[in-house]
Amino acid sequence: MAVEKETEEHVYLSVAAGENWHNTVMYCVEQGWYGLENLALIPGSVGAAPIQNIGAYGVELTQCFSYLEAVELSTGKTLIFNQAGCEFAYRDSVFKQRCKDQFIITRVVLVLSKKPQWALNYPALHERLGAMDKTLSLIHISEPTRPLYI
Repeated sequence: MAVEKETEEHVYLSVAAGENWHNTVMYCVEQGWYGLENLALIPGSVGAAPIQNIGAYGVELTQCFSYLEAVELSTGKTLIFNQAGCEFAYRDSVFKQRCKDQFIITRVVLVLSKKPQWALNYPALHERLGAMDKTLSLIHISEPTRPLYI
């Protein structure tokens, strides 16, 4: 993982496709970067995440996705897919449809916020968190077995 670009508000994190998804989420949580915390504990690799447009607790990958690189199997060329090119839909993408078995995703670039952007409206998550206050942390969203407030 490497920071590709950073602004006052965002971090663009480049992640190799073979990296473990949950470990990537937890790395971002540890850095204090917001956007992926609801997507913790999803099994699989970073490269598989855009194929399925993974989601959990009211958040989908597309909400923190910048672009990806993929190798076209028929030509060996590396192509870049932005959000529009991925044709994201509910648990779907171009890689499950029109481009199925035509590309190998090699790298995903995520855009993460440096400022809190809680996504807490999902009913089960909202119920668990109850009365939210300023001490809510990223770890409480990403690891539901931890105590809620620090």
